[in-house]
Amino acid sequence: VQFNSLDAEALQALGSAQLRALTSAEIRGMGAAQLAELSTTQWAQLGSQQLQALSTAQIAALATEDLHALSAAALAGLGSAQFVALSASQLAALGTDQLAAVGGSTLAALNSDQLHAWSSSQVQALSATALHSLSSAQLLDFSATQMRAFTSAQIAAITTDAIPALRGALSLLGSDQLAALSAAQLPAFGTAHFHALTPTQLALLGTGAVSLLTAAQVHALDSTQSRALTSTQ
Repeated sequence: VQFNSLDAEALQALGSAQLRALTSAEIRGMGAAQLAELSTTQWAQLGSQQLQALSTAQIAALATEDLHALSAAALAGLGSAQFVALSASQLAALGTDQLAAVGGSTLAALNSDQLHAWSSSQVQALSATALHSLSSAQLLDFSATQMRAFTSAQIAAITTDAIPALRGALSLLGSDQLAALSAAQLPAFGTAHFHALTPTQLALLGTGAVSLLTAAQVHALDSTQSRALTSTQ
């Protein structure tokens, strides 16, 4: 039987064993109309190797509900080119468990429109390891709302080379985020951005933070800001 010749009724009748028996060549040979006939339950039964066989055109044609039905492991198995083929609306449909499985090289391949597609909860689901792979230019693609959603673990994972992207958002960070900034990250912020911090925010910097600042950063603080620093800092 040529699977690319099956009609809608025959495709919808395929069971789990039959779906998992499909070869990569058979998957690639199916048209967008045929793939659209598969139910979300059927999509959830396809394995990683079968999904890896999908072309970028086939990936781009997937319905959001079908994409959401894929297991986290199956989604993580997609190549960067396949993931990049997803539209903003498709990416917005992904579950947090799916996003948690996305690797760094895959995340680093996305453009600004794709990164903007995620809600705060979706951004928080991204692994710290994946965020570590982002460049400064890519971090700048996140909105202020998305940056405020970063967890302390995600903040700590940002490389010093990428820290400049957070400079404009420094005054937006919350207590856990500010406390998560490391010894290597703090000196990478500009003096103007430290001057924009409120006394309350400065008091939230971690233990030993002052000793990690550059002389220029310390001199940029006014008297009210300086008084906000604690003895442990």
